[in-house]
Order: sequence, then C-alpha cells, then structure tokens
Amino acid sequence: MERVFKNISFLIVMLALSVSCCFVNAYAASSETFKTITSVVDFSFIEPAIEHEKIDTVLANGILNAKVYANFGEATSGNAVLEYKLDSGEVVEITKTGITNRRDFYIGTPKGTITKDNSIIEYRIKCVFDVDGSEYVRYAPVEASSETFVTVQVINVIEGNIDGSAGGEISVFCGDQSKEDDGYVIVSVPEGAYSGEHKVTVDFLEESSSSSGSSQVRENVISTVSLDIEGVSELNSPILIKNLPLQNETQASKFSLQYQNGTEWESVTGASLSVDKKYQVYTFAASDLGSYRVIESIKLSDSSYRPKNRIVVKGKIGNSYPGFEFKYLQQGDSITIYDLKGKKIRKISADGSDPTVWDGRKDNGDWAESGTYIYQIKLKSGGDAISGTVAFVW
Repeated sequence: MERVFKNISFLIVMLALSVSCCFVNAYAASSETFKTITSVVDFSFIEPAIEHEKIDTVLANGILNAKVYANFGEATSGNAVLEYKLDSGEVVEITKTGITNRRDFYIGTPKGTITKDNSIIEYRIKCVFDVDGSEYVRYAPVEASSETFVTVQVINVIEGNIDGSAGGEISVFCGDQSKEDDGYVIVSVPEGAYSGEHKVTVDFLEESSSSSGSSQVRENVISTVSLDIEGVSELNSPILIKNLPLQNETQASKFSLQYQNGTEWESVTGASLSVDKKYQVYTFAASDLGSYRVIESIKLSDSSYRPKNRIVVKGKIGNSYPGFEFKYLQQGDSITIYDLKGKKIRKISADGSDPTVWDGRKDNGDWAESGTYIYQIKLKSGGDAISGTVAFVW
C-alpha cells in the first residue's frame, strides 16, 4: 500500500511539472508573438488632417460656404481660417475657433461679399492644430498650400440651351455646401413651354437696395432677376426658377413678387413664390419673360432701427465689417452721434442705401476716441427721436 501511495505522489509531481512547462512554453510563445506584432504595427505619431471637396462655382450675390472635416490626430484643439481674395485682390481672413474633432463644420464668406463685379474668387482653408505646444498647419482642398489658392468661377448669368418642346433643366451649384442637394439653382422648363431649342438666360440685376413705405412698415427690394429666351416672345406655360440667392439678407415674414411692365412694377397675383430664410434663397414661377423682383414687408418698431452691433472694434473695420449699421433708414432720415458730455461729433444723413453706417469717425474725418457714445435717430416722418448708446473700442 505504501508503494502505491509513493507511485501516486510521483505521478502528481510529474503532472505538475508538465503543466508548468506548458505554461512556460505558452508564455514564451506569446511573448515572441507580441514582439512580432509590435514590430509590424506602427505606433508612431498620428498627425492632424482636414478634408474638403473643392468648390468650383459660386453665384454672384451668393456666398462661398465650405464644408470641412477635421481629424485632430494627437492634437488637443484646432481652429480654422478661410482665406479668400476677389479678383486677385487683398487677402481677407474669416476665423472659426473651437472646431470639434471628427465633425463637419462650415466656414464661409459674409453675405454681400461676392457681387456681379467679381469674375473669380480665390480661396483656401487653413486649420491650425496644437500638439503639446507645437503648432501644425494643414490646408484644404488638396490643391491648396501655404503658397497656393484655388480659383472659383463667379457665375453672373445662368444660361443654357433647352428644347422647350421636350422640356429640360439648367442647374448651377451656388457655392454653399451647407445646402447639400438644395445647393443648386435650377431653371426648369416644362414640356411645351415654347417651341424648339433656344438659349435660356437668367440674369441677376443690380436694383436691390430701393425701399418704400412708412415708419411703421418698410418694403425693401431684396432681389431682382430677368428671364430671357432668345427667339421667344411669350411662354405657353410658366418656367420654374428654384433656389436663387437673395441679394440682401432677410428675416421678414411677408414677401411678394413684382413684374416689370414697361417702366412700372406690378404685383404678380397668385404668384408661386417661396422664400427660404434659413438658406436665404427663393423660388418662383415666371409666367412671362422679363424682369422680376422680390419685395420684403417688415413691420418696424424703435428696436428695428437700432444697430445690431453695439460694440465695434476700430482695428476690425473693413469691407465686411463697416462699423455701426443702422437699418431701414430712408432718404431724409438722420443719425447724430454725441459723446457722453453731449458734444456732437458726427451727423449722418441717410441716402436711401441700407444700412446707413457710422464708421467711428468724426465729422472732420478723425477717428473718435475709444469710449461710449450716444446715437439719436430722427425719422423724416416725425415722432420722437430714437436714442441709445454704442461703444467704439480701440
């Protein structure tokens, strides 16, 4: 019996040794495998990167608005700068701070920057990333660099040949990537609208700043276009023009369409007009060839005339940031600027253009000192003056 126990004990010991060897061999094998994996996988620094699909066209009176995707890599933060120049002029920068990692964001030119006077706009997007105190700069689209801009054609006129018997469309990308599928201006000719193939032209006209109405209600022209078809004098059915950019930004709630009959503008009754205030575009059906304009009707209060930007920094004043902007003033209205001691430093007479701007200068052309100023608006229609304060900062 004692020999049996000894044999059993010997077997147990040998089994334990075998298991231990297996673990040792397995560990050695896994260690070698790990070494092999680490030699294959590259754990090097992940650099930040940005992606943006190049914009090829932008409409006059519209905006260039770029969709950008940023991957911070090992960076902790990132900022974006849109650099652009019109017709190879001065470079203007638009900065967007606090962009979110691995999310799309949009950065674009201000409304009113691109006009019919421009034939091209050049741009590039620069993202600056911070990695442990070191700055990394990346450019988009892929054609751009620290030395290179990309060129975009400004479309002043939408035109193309369409067979009116069969119907058809012209489409042009407006330059705003935030609109996705709705970013195309479309001229849609229905079947039978006219006979044969002819050149269709939609032109953006410049009459966009005139206004009328009382001190309580203001009617402003916010866009004017013309429709012409070469060799055609009248339409058999309306032509639909979709997603035209508004020349002047609006947040009004009431709109109307007018048609130019000779020298007079007449309201188009039952017009198929819709205005998208989010994207600042409009769609309408043209029953006749000629010129059309969109009118906004705004109910005004004292606050409507006050400047939206109550603080203006002198160093930022430029084409896209002219100063204190007073809207809806008509010819004959005026703004007087006083310092806090009551001394008049500037009087501005509205000329009918909108907005009326105080650029921070005195009547003698010198810059006003940094500080708080009182404005007083007087309307030609009478009533109490509208007063308030603004801050001009150096």
